[in-house]
Amino acid sequence: FPVTIRHSNPFSVWMYRGETIEQIVMVSHNNLKKSNGSSYLSGRGIDPKTQVRLGLGLRENYVIFPIMSEDNKIVSAIARNIGKGKYFLPNGQEPDMLYIPSWGRIKNEKRREVYITFGIIDAITLYMEDCASASTITGKTVNPKVFDKIRKNIYIVPDQGEDREAHILSAKLGWRGHVLYPDYPVGYKDCNDLRNTPILKRLLSR
Repeated sequence: FPVTIRHSNPFSVWMYRGETIEQIVMVSHNNLKKSNGSSYLSGRGIDPKTQVRLGLGLRENYVIFPIMSEDNKIVSAIARNIGKGKYFLPNGQEPDMLYIPSWGRIKNEKRREVYITFGIIDAITLYMEDCASASTITGKTVNPKVFDKIRKNIYIVPDQGEDREAHILSAKLGWRGHVLYPDYPVGYKDCNDLRNTPILKRLLSR
């Protein structure tokens, strides 16, 4: 998914009022809890309990996804405009980062595989399938250096039509890089569309 950084960036408005990224994330998370979750995310199969567990938030017409460090500190965030489907990073934010639902799973030595997507909601979908998952935050354009700390097999799960980009990234990852090809039926385009289907379960249990 493309990240849009413009003068209409909501982070610029919130930070102009004096809020830090941490405050924006915490306030939006409290909003989400008071609202019993985001109806948009629930419609995408991400239940309110999971939304709260992952620290997701609601702010005006945006869903907020916190970006956490290995030691569970808020280092940035992404805002998704629910109506327009656009994603925003704080202005000046370093794009070479990953959205990781659970660092604990990534670092767990018993887990030998990490699944990578080019979309945050897809990464959360795989998290809900008990996977160690991560997503790029700038879509298909990604610096392979963001994976330097992940010394495991990395399985890239591309959306429909993203096979070429997945292969390019896989080649740059060397021995770690692999590509999985979901058998997308007509009308399905990503992991989230395949949630709760035998197709996704077969892919992950290969």
